Amino acid sequence: GTVQSQARMLLVHSEEPQLTLEVAHQFLEINRQMLSMADGKYKDQRFPRTILMDALLGTHALDEAMAGPIDASVTAYHITNYGTSPDVDVLQLPMQSLAFVRAAKQDAAWSFLRNRGWYMGLPRAARDKGEIPDEYRPGQHRNAFYEDLFRLEQLTVTPTEFIRRHLDWRLDAHRWRQTPQSELPNAWPLTELFLRMVLFMEKQRVDTIRTVGERLARYVMDNDEARFFRRLMLASRYIGFRTHLVNASAREAKRGNPPLISFEEFVTVFEDGDETARLDWTLARDLVLMKMMDDLHALDFDFGQSLENEAEGEGEAEQEARDDSQ
Repeated sequence: GTVQSQARMLLVHSEEPQLTLEVAHQFLEINRQMLSMADGKYKDQRFPRTILMDALLGTHALDEAMAGPIDASVTAYHITNYGTSPDVDVLQLPMQSLAFVRAAKQDAAWSFLRNRGWYMGLPRAARDKGEIPDEYRPGQHRNAFYEDLFRLEQLTVTPTEFIRRHLDWRLDAHRWRQTPQSELPNAWPLTELFLRMVLFMEKQRVDTIRTVGERLARYVMDNDEARFFRRLMLASRYIGFRTHLVNASAREAKRGNPPLISFEEFVTVFEDGDETARLDWTLARDLVLMKMMDDLHALDFDFGQSLENEAEGEGEAEQEARDDSQ
């Protein structure tokens, strides 16, 4: 019921016995297939985290059709007793990450997220040359999404990095000229699941981020404000970002419309009070932009024309903010 990976034994345990048994059964089948090959040799497999996550996704305990919460975590032991250097690496997947994966499997964007993880796991040289395999195989290929789920628990990947790497695919598609925007699924439903189930973000804050993103997207479309959208994209300093929002809100008020963002909404999303930005304000900014991009796509917004001058840099955006404030 264990499998060999990188010359070590990979052993899995969960508080849920059925989950442990089902993973062990899958590992047993892998071993049988290996040993039934013509040469009878056991071929070493790489990427133990990817192997484990793939096995977990094949269990009935994580089946999307099953009801009820996941109340168990998973711990894997990657063990060697080689010579004078015995060692063990402990790989942990907490219950909130398992619950997120189980819920995410039911979303329409799940297949895209998983397949994107396989693509991101390829060596950069292979991606640049277009050397994409016909089929991804656990043990031979690495899934960056699967791997980073474990690294969240190890704190080697921050939640902000995880969201930007795996859920902000509309911006990535524009920057690297990858998949056309029309072929990308909406990222917000999965993002909201991650915020609530993994980061335990307050429901009020998540709902406010969603509402603000929707409102700003409509403002950009109704007023042909592509420049405002680009300013928000470029602003990496809090004072500049806040100034852009305040100035746009003031312009709406001059038109006789309600402000784009209320005091309560701004404090909930971006500030701790007393003009102090939240430590995670850049995450909040990215989340608002992600929601905007999903909504703008649905409104047939021309991303290419609006973001083509992105390389002009942050300096221009900050200068525009100062000019507007005057």
